[in-house]
Amino acid sequence: LNFGIIALPAADGYTGKIQFFIAEQRGAGGEDKGIEGDNNGDSMDATPRSAPEIWNATFIGVGHTLGTGQDAALLREGTAIRVHNSIFMEYPDTAIRIQHAPTDAQIATGALDFENSILFNLGAAATATFTCDAASTACASLVAEATNRTTDPGVAAGDWQPAAGDAAATGGATPPAGGFFDATATYVGA
Repeated sequence: LNFGIIALPAADGYTGKIQFFIAEQRGAGGEDKGIEGDNNGDSMDATPRSAPEIWNATFIGVGHTLGTGQDAALLREGTAIRVHNSIFMEYPDTAIRIQHAPTDAQIATGALDFENSILFNLGAAATATFTCDAASTACASLVAEATNRTTDPGVAAGDWQPAAGDAAATGGATPPAGGFFDATATYVGA
């Protein structure tokens, strides 16, 4: 799993938990994805399966009209991932791109989901959300997830804290209690 400029050992079974993470792309020639999530390219159903859980992250690209081939998140090769209360904004291509049938299968089992997040100014027309390799009911459920929004979160590159009235200040779910996550972070973004 690669986050912006930070590469984690996530392919081939990464199952860590992440909260309060910010990735800001610094130039059109920089990293091309906010998240690149892979399981195992040689055996996409290999276990342990990559399955990170992310809460309260902010991913800011260089601008939705600059360049191509830059997705906010590329999920492929059978990865699972759970993303909640996060912001994806200002990437020139798709917000969340799903590739390969074993990845799509993770959506159907609930092991891959995006909820209570904001997808803003993505793609050249500033309207991109999810792209799936093949039409499927599972992938269509990501597109239709009612808790995700396409509104201005009220954050910007270098200014990540929204004001009290901004969209990111509300609309988050309660993170899991009793362990790693701060359950009081019911806002969206880092």
